[in-house]
Amino acid sequence: NYQDAVDYCLGVSKDSRFYYNMPTVHNDVIISSKRGGLILDEQAKLIQLTVSCIFCDYELAWTMSEKLGLFGSAFAGTTWPYTCAFYRGMAAISLSMLHRSSSREYVRTAKSCLKQLRKGHKKSGKNITHQLYLLKAEYAACKKFGSPEKFYLLAIEHAALSGVTHEHAYACERFGTYHFLRKNHNAAYEQIREAHTLYSKWGSRPKCEQLKKKYPRLGENERFLRGGLNN
Repeated sequence: NYQDAVDYCLGVSKDSRFYYNMPTVHNDVIISSKRGGLILDEQAKLIQLTVSCIFCDYELAWTMSEKLGLFGSAFAGTTWPYTCAFYRGMAAISLSMLHRSSSREYVRTAKSCLKQLRKGHKKSGKNITHQLYLLKAEYAACKKFGSPEKFYLLAIEHAALSGVTHEHAYACERFGTYHFLRKNHNAAYEQIREAHTLYSKWGSRPKCEQLKKKYPRLGENERFLRGGLNN
């Protein structure tokens, strides 16, 4: 399933669902005689969650996040549970803004994930700094308090320093979305163009095409983009 995810991101495969299902499930509890099977299953769900967030399929991301109850125990002692908390939080925040009438559960999950990331940051330091700042930015934007812009910029800065290209791109994209929601289109396109460049560097042609389809001005020349109307 890891290779399936890679193929999808590169555009080799068009199947966006590739998570591994254990053969024996009872009352939503995975029954396995081998720990290796549990680890593979939880790892595959995290891969699906990650790719779903990056490709903005937040409904699928949320579905995966609800199936990751055993991830913490399967990967105890590593930084992976914090990465899992980051993407679960991003999925929750995104759905809270899409479904305002039923946002309480999503916001509660995001708050819990943010708390977990803060705790992990004390242990793991710079490894998850950009994830913590990005989730802080999204949470602040959702709750309409604090300075989301400051956190977005810190997330972008630390993602660049960490060399995690896809999460650097993701942070730029989310900052661009933040500006779009506030009708600040020029600032939005500045971030979206940077996200497109980084996703291209990462090698994900489908994600680049998704951005071009969603943001038509990406196909226009730089002079027009810099001088375009802010409307």
